[in-house]
Amino acid sequence: MVDEALNLFKDMRCRKTIPYNCLIDGLCKLGRISYAFELVDEMHDREQPPDIFTYEIIIRSLFDKGENDKAEKLLRQMIVRGVLYD
Repeated sequence: MVDEALNLFKDMRCRKTIPYNCLIDGLCKLGRISYAFELVDEMHDREQPPDIFTYEIIIRSLFDKGENDKAEKLLRQMIVRGVLYD
């Protein structure tokens, strides 16, 4: 079912951040963080960069799962990409 939802979403060719954030949030709640990262990559590919809320959703999910190293790595990526300032 997740794959079907992702395919439908990709067919929509969405250009807004909010629908991506909603889908990413749902994926994280289902424990599908790897899919969430794929959507973040897709957002960059489509020149629709993720916003601070996109990253917050994933970082919160990573911390909730005890994957602190991955969350901290993502925070560093946010600084490099200019989403968050040091």
